[in-house]
Amino acid sequence: MPGRRYSAAGTDTNTAGTTQVGILATAAVRPQIMDLVISSVAAVNDYSAEYFIQRVTTAGTSTALTPAALDSGDPAATAVCGVNHTAEPTYTANTVLLRVAVNLRATFRWVAQPEEEFKAPATASNGFGLLANAVTTAFAASYTIIFAE
Repeated sequence: MPGRRYSAAGTDTNTAGTTQVGILATAAVRPQIMDLVISSVAAVNDYSAEYFIQRVTTAGTSTALTPAALDSGDPAATAVCGVNHTAEPTYTANTVLLRVAVNLRATFRWVAQPEEEFKAPATASNGFGLLANAVTTAFAASYTIIFAE
């Protein structure tokens, strides 16, 4: 059973080749992605996007996002989360863990089977990025990633 659980959620324009959110380990914790939801607040349309959850080895430059503890009795997350990247993280080649195409008319959800979570090493600046790999037209995408540490 994963440990303490946190939510990293937000909305960003999903321009092709941009990271929506990054979740990074420290030497003290190994974040584990358990759940992902992608949707949109944009007007209903037939736009689509392809997203990757991919491993990263450097953080890039981003704005800090404070994850919310799912249990209000838990301490603040040790993992580091970033949004609004002005410099992209370094993605590990050929390590797409989840690839999904999403249509703007539908919400997408992925839930890991127990003990099958995506796990990062306990190495600073290593972790995961939710990358908007390709889009038909950029739109406001909303995401929630539930992770444990």
